[in-house]
Amino acid sequence: MGNHNSFNLNHKEQLHSARINSLNKDPTLGMLPMEKLGKLLIQKSLEEDSINGIGCGVFKRYLFPQYPEMARKLFAFLVTSSGGPASSHVISYSNFKTQTERLLSVLADDRQVLMYVTMYADGKEEIDQDQFRDLLIAVYKLAMDHYPEGPQSCRYIFKTVQAVVDSAFHKKLTLKVGYLTNWILQHCPRLIVLLHRYIVHILSTGYRSVIEKCPYSKPNENEPNDLELTTPVLEQENLFKAEKNPLLPLSQVWILSTTLPALYTQPILHSKPTPNCFNTQNFLSKFVFTSRTKLSRANV
Repeated sequence: MGNHNSFNLNHKEQLHSARINSLNKDPTLGMLPMEKLGKLLIQKSLEEDSINGIGCGVFKRYLFPQYPEMARKLFAFLVTSSGGPASSHVISYSNFKTQTERLLSVLADDRQVLMYVTMYADGKEEIDQDQFRDLLIAVYKLAMDHYPEGPQSCRYIFKTVQAVVDSAFHKKLTLKVGYLTNWILQHCPRLIVLLHRYIVHILSTGYRSVIEKCPYSKPNENEPNDLELTTPVLEQENLFKAEKNPLLPLSQVWILSTTLPALYTQPILHSKPTPNCFNTQNFLSKFVFTSRTKLSRANV
């Protein structure tokens, strides 16, 4: 009996090692990005968590290590969209591929907003104030973490977010998901753009971050690594006078950026102008200086 049990244990260990070794032969060659990502996440789930399928832990650790709560909600949304329970911590490769490809497809604005409101409502028909607040904070943090001049913070963020929540809920404790979706489309049409762009980027290129930790391959150095996000930027310099403090707190500028056209809140391009390059600010500065010089000479 003892020899029989030890044989079974050894046989199971050999099968487990064989499965991992077969995956270590780079199963992603010739695959599309989403296929690569799915296969690599399956490999990591098996190696690190002994899970058959794609585990939520690996999904969070490798794709969204800075935003674990957002990753948890996204993973649960992928599971429930496949017909599984929200409490499940595993999703099959085929369901993962189907749902992520659907998420990466071109979505109309209303469907895009509805998807993320539903995600933060945990798949229910109603969303409460705390869940909407979590969505707002997630988008704000994402915007500030990718600020052109480095990560930013604002001490007024909770007041700003609460003002948005109060405006949407009108003292109600919960709202229908459809109602809040329409409210966002009407009052903050650009709120979800940043979040969706970031998630699409991570899912499209996330296989590289997994490959970096795999022994058999390295990411393609020719592929772009950065993500350009349209985060709101405060004008900190004036032609006539340098302002130490902006007129608006950064969190209020952020929420305005979700309502105004991008023209008003585009980030500053951090590129050094060439000597012969026409620069509007330099032109205006020279124009103002020349005008002042002529006026002073005329007065003399």
